[in-house]
Amino acid sequence: VEGEGTVTASPEGPYYYGDVVTLTATPEVGWKFANWLGDVDANNQVTITSDTEVTAVFERIEYSLVLNVEGEGTVTASPEGPYYYGDVVTLTATPEVGWEFSRWLGDVDANNQVTITGDTEVTAVFERVEYTLVLNVEGEGTVTADKEGPYYYGDVVTLTATPEVGW
Repeated sequence: VEGEGTVTASPEGPYYYGDVVTLTATPEVGWKFANWLGDVDANNQVTITSDTEVTAVFERIEYSLVLNVEGEGTVTASPEGPYYYGDVVTLTATPEVGWEFSRWLGDVDANNQVTITGDTEVTAVFERVEYTLVLNVEGEGTVTADKEGPYYYGDVVTLTATPEVGW
């Protein structure tokens, strides 16, 4: 065996000249059967004509990690791929100015890590930060804003100060 898996033979030996043996290659989780090395036919059979050696070749399955973003921000993964079964990947969500990280959608644990068990997709959800605008007055008069909140980073608000008579 090359890689991670097992091979069974049917029937079990001992074998004699002319016996036909059927081989079954079973990969471990996260591995796939790639090919046989040796005289194995298309039906996974070997015809015994002398001492015979065959090798089952197993290859690791490479899985994808798709990182999506909802809102404004970026997500990075460490380590970078390729990813294989059992790999633990740490995710970092970085919001843009005026945004904050809210939550993960997908199988991400409390340490911002995902364990690869197949093709994986996660989404970082960013939400806009809401700002308040408090209008205070010293003296006598009023201040009004041309629009009501909530306010977001970059919003332009025009203020109008109106004094009372004599102010």
